[in-house]
Amino acid sequence: MHKKGSVRNYLLIHCMLREHYPIVSARYIQLDNGSDIVSVRLVSNRFFFLIFMLLLGVPLEVGASLPAPEKQRNTTYSNAVSIESLRERALALYKKGDYKQAISTFLAISKILEDQAQEADLSTLGRTYTYIAQSYKRLKLREETAAFYRKALATYKRIDSKRNIARTLNTLAEAERYLGNLDTSLNLVMESLRIHGTIDDEEGKAKAHMGASIILRHIENYELSLEHLKLAYAYFKRENNAVGTAKTANEIAHLYGRLASFEEAKSFYEVALQYPADQLPPATIATALRELAEIEVIASNFQKARSYAKRAMAIYETLNAPEKKTAVFRIIGDSYQGEDNLNQAIYNYQASLDIANQLDNDLFRVKALLPVGNVYLKQDLVKSERAFKTALTFSKDLKNKTYRLAALKGLREVYTATGQFQDALEFAEKELALTEQIQSENSDKLLEIAKAKLLSFKLENEVEALKEQTRLDELEIARKNNEIEISRKEQQIANLQLSKERYAKIMLSLIVIVLVTIALALYRSYVTSRRKNEKLHYLATHDSLTECFNRRYLFDSLRSLFAQAPASHSGCLVMIDIDHFKKINDDFGHNVGDDALRGVAHVLRQNISDGDVLARFGGEEFCMVLHNTSLEDAMAVSEKVRAQMENHTFGKIKLTCSIGVTSLAFGASSPTELIEQADKALFFSKANGRNQVNAYSAT
Repeated sequence: MHKKGSVRNYLLIHCMLREHYPIVSARYIQLDNGSDIVSVRLVSNRFFFLIFMLLLGVPLEVGASLPAPEKQRNTTYSNAVSIESLRERALALYKKGDYKQAISTFLAISKILEDQAQEADLSTLGRTYTYIAQSYKRLKLREETAAFYRKALATYKRIDSKRNIARTLNTLAEAERYLGNLDTSLNLVMESLRIHGTIDDEEGKAKAHMGASIILRHIENYELSLEHLKLAYAYFKRENNAVGTAKTANEIAHLYGRLASFEEAKSFYEVALQYPADQLPPATIATALRELAEIEVIASNFQKARSYAKRAMAIYETLNAPEKKTAVFRIIGDSYQGEDNLNQAIYNYQASLDIANQLDNDLFRVKALLPVGNVYLKQDLVKSERAFKTALTFSKDLKNKTYRLAALKGLREVYTATGQFQDALEFAEKELALTEQIQSENSDKLLEIAKAKLLSFKLENEVEALKEQTRLDELEIARKNNEIEISRKEQQIANLQLSKERYAKIMLSLIVIVLVTIALALYRSYVTSRRKNEKLHYLATHDSLTECFNRRYLFDSLRSLFAQAPASHSGCLVMIDIDHFKKINDDFGHNVGDDALRGVAHVLRQNISDGDVLARFGGEEFCMVLHNTSLEDAMAVSEKVRAQMENHTFGKIKLTCSIGVTSLAFGASSPTELIEQADKALFFSKANGRNQVNAYSAT
C-alpha cells in the first residue's frame, strides 16, 4: 500500500535495523504525485519488526514494487539522500569523538555502496573505509584498523586512484607497524614512496617519508631513518608549514637523542621555539621544551633544565594534561638530585607520584617511585625499601619488565647497604631471572652488559657472604672452644683456609662458564643482527614483485659505471618497455599483469652477464646496465630480447616490447643524462610502431 512517509524516519529506522539486524532492508521512495513512502522488506518472518515500526507511526509498504524505470530512478535518489544524511551524521559523531557510533554509521554507508560500480561511489566507499579505520585507530583496536585500511586500499585500486593508493599504503604501513609486522610495514611504505615518485603529491610524499623514518627507527636503522625525516623536514620548511616543520624537527631531535648526539638534538628541538606560539600547537612546543630540559639535565645544566621544564609545565597546565605533568615533575626532580638538593628532588618526585595516583596509572606510579627510592638510598633506607617495594608491586602488571628490574635492583642495593646479604642474594637471583626473560624477548646488547654486571655482582656478594659466614663461624668456635689448645685452633684455621681455596676454585669455574655463555649470546646477537641487516639491504635494493634491482640500485650502478669506464666508453644502458601493458591489466586483471612482469624479468635475466645489472625502472619499464659492452653488442642483445619476448607466451597472454639503447660513447655526463638518452631511443621505438629496437642518436 502507498502512503505518505518521512525521510527522517526512514533514515532513523534504516540505520538502526541495518546496524543490528542485517536481515531487514529498507528504502525511501518518492512518487510522481509528490507523496513519499518508506519501503521495508523482511527477509525472514520476524513480524515484530514491522509491528515495532508501526508503533512508531511510520507508514510502511511491505513487498511493494514499481515499474522498472520508475524503480531504478527512485532507488538512485533514495541512495543519494540516505548516504548524504548518514555521512553528515557519521562525521559529526567522528568529530565529537564518539567513535563507536561513528563506526556503526559509516558501516551503514559502506553496505549501501559495496555493490556500486560508479567511480564516484567507489571513491566515497574508499573514504568511508578510511574513516572506519581511523575510528578503530583512536579506539586502539589495531587488527580492525589494519583490516579497514586494506579495504580502503583495495577500493582505491579498483579505480586506480594513485594519490589515495599512495596515502593509504602509508597509513596501512603504520597500522602494520603497530601490529609488529615490521617487514610488511616497510614494504608498504616503500611502495607508497614509489608511487609518490610518479605523482604530484608532495605533502603525501613528506608524510610517507615520516612513516618510513618511524619504521626504520623501530628496527634501529637510525641513520636511514634520519635521511627520510630530513626529506620531510625540507618539504615542510620549503612550504613554510610551521606545524609540519616543528613536528618533524622534534622527531629528528628525538633520533639524535637516540644516537647520543645531544648538541644536534638541541638544535632541532629549538626549531619549535623559533616560531610564534600562535603558529604551533601548544603540545608541540611543550614537547620541545620538555626534551630540552632532559638534555640539559644530562649536560648538568640544572638551572637551565628547570627553566625549560617550568615553561613546559605552564603549557601542560593550560592543556589540562596531567600525564605530561608527571614527566615534567620527574625532570625537575632529576635536576635537583643532580645538585644534591635531595629535599627538593623528593618534593617533585612526590608531586609526580600524586598525579599518577589521581590518574590511577601504574606506569606513572612506577616512574615516580623508582627515583624516590634512589634518593632515599642516601637518606633513609626504610623509606627507600618502601618505595622500591611499592614500585615492584605496581610494575608486575606492566608489560615493560625494565621497571620491575629497576625495582629489584633497588631492593638489592637497600639490603646490601643494611648488611642483609641473604635477602640481597634472593633479590639478585630474581634480578638475574628477570634479566634473562628480558634478554629472550629483546636481544639488546645493553641488556647483555647489564646481565654481565648482575652476574658479577652476584658472584661478589656470594664471596662476601662466605667471608661473613666464615667470620661468624670463627667467633662461634672461639666462644664454644676457648679452652681448646692452640694447636687444635691452628688446625681448624688451616681447614678453613682449604675450604676458602675450594670455594675460590668453584667461583673461578663459574666465572669462566658465565663468560663463555655471554660470549655465545653476543655472537648469536651479532649473527641475528647481520642477517637482519642483509635482509633490509635486500629489501632496500630490490623490487618485491620481480626480484629485480630497484630504481635506487640502478642509479648506484650507473654511478659505478661512470666511475669505472670514463675513458673507454665501454658501457651501455638498455631500457625496455612492455607494449600496451595497461590493456593487459584491464583485460586480464592485475594478478595476470603481475605474472607477466615476473615472466618478463625472467626472460631479461637470462640475457645478461653476471657483472651486469637488471632493474625495474618503474611500472612496466626495465633497464639493463651492460658493463664492458659496445653499442653493437648491446643492440644484438636487445634484438635477441625483443625476439624472445615476441615468441614467448606469458601464461595466458602474448606480448611485445619496445627497446631503447644508448652507450657511454654518446658522451653522457651523468646517470640522469644517460637514462634520458635511452628513454629518447625508447620513445622513438614506441612512436614508430613498437616491438622494435632503436639506438640513441644526437639527431
